[in-house]
Amino acid sequence: MGLELVGKLKQERGMTSEDLAQSSGVPLGTLNKILNGQTKNPSLETVFALAHALGCSVDDFDDTDTAKKDNPIAGLPEEIQDLISKWDKLSKDNQLKLTGIIEFMFNEESATKEEYENKVKRA
Repeated sequence: MGLELVGKLKQERGMTSEDLAQSSGVPLGTLNKILNGQTKNPSLETVFALAHALGCSVDDFDDTDTAKKDNPIAGLPEEIQDLISKWDKLSKDNQLKLTGIIEFMFNEESATKEEYENKVKRA
């Protein structure tokens, strides 16, 4: 969990730890443990209270989103990630050729589906 954001937002808002503890209702000792990394997984109630006091969303503390931003294909199925990795290794010329092949196949498949649907409608 990206709790290092608590300290950053606290500082950006010019708050002391005492200010944040008071506005969030989180005990100062608990807050200090979160800020110094001793507490890595605080309760959801604590996270909600801190988010509210800091004017942010609980989702902002989710560091898995950061990983996805750094690697936009991280959430895709493995076989798609493999294809993208291979695509990146192709020359620009071969990428263009492959794009043409995909477009051709897509158009052909779309036309076949359309012809089939038209036949079904006429029947």
